[in-house]
Amino acid sequence: MSAVKNAFVLFLGLWLFLHAAFAGGQRIDVSDATAPAELTFKVHDGFLIVVEGQIGTLSKLKFILDTGATRTVVDKRIARKLGIRGLPSTLLAIRQTPEAESAIFSNVRFGPIQATNIPLLIADLASFTESAGGVDGMLGLDLLWANRIEIDFAARKLLVNPAITEASQWLPQGERVCITTAQIQGYPVRLLVDTGMDGILIYHDRVPQFETGNLKVVELGHSMFVNELMVQNIRVGTADIQHPNVLLFPKAPAGFPPNVDGVLGTSSLRARWLLLDFSHNNFAWHR
Repeated sequence: MSAVKNAFVLFLGLWLFLHAAFAGGQRIDVSDATAPAELTFKVHDGFLIVVEGQIGTLSKLKFILDTGATRTVVDKRIARKLGIRGLPSTLLAIRQTPEAESAIFSNVRFGPIQATNIPLLIADLASFTESAGGVDGMLGLDLLWANRIEIDFAARKLLVNPAITEASQWLPQGERVCITTAQIQGYPVRLLVDTGMDGILIYHDRVPQFETGNLKVVELGHSMFVNELMVQNIRVGTADIQHPNVLLFPKAPAGFPPNVDGVLGTSSLRARWLLLDFSHNNFAWHR
């Protein structure tokens, strides 16, 4: 799969961001965790972080860690094994609108994080991404946001540490994310940090001063064409990323955070270590 097509693989996660709802009644329990929990992970397709979790009586399920999605998605076959059928819902993807359901799950666990009576989405993941083979779901920010997560790519380990504070509990859902600043073509841009995307996506209406003369039209699968911005490098923090894959979309979709210009797929950093602290909007990395 090409780098550009990889950028689409979990682009659905970004669109879930637009239709997230932290419904009342759910409970995220991290009170018993007094120290970081160390978990192992595997990498799919060169960039997707896959971890084990549990839903109800089903353990050792494989979940993609997707920080670009506020809603967690369970594959339909897993929901059916648990005897769960939900109400019709909508997932907005770029090239199609997959069928989906929404249902309450009594118990979901990932490392030290346990959620009870939490509304999750149900969908056939294989119907909209080639990388969903053997994957049972996607973990979104509805489970992750109250934690500080360190990702050690060299050791293939995660450190998950509860980081919720009294103040952070009242953060609006649109602020329970990690945002970083980058320099592209000499202009500062604010990007949502997304572990579920390979590449960088910019909305042109948010950064209209971008030079668009050096564009290449690329196919993003199934006859969908977008512009690839040809740049030599971009700067994230104090480091330069050489020859990045940058997709340029004309307009941000309705509901996308107004102070954010696009999305940074973390694999673009080629990092050995990442820190994501969602409730404090703290992001750090090094090679």
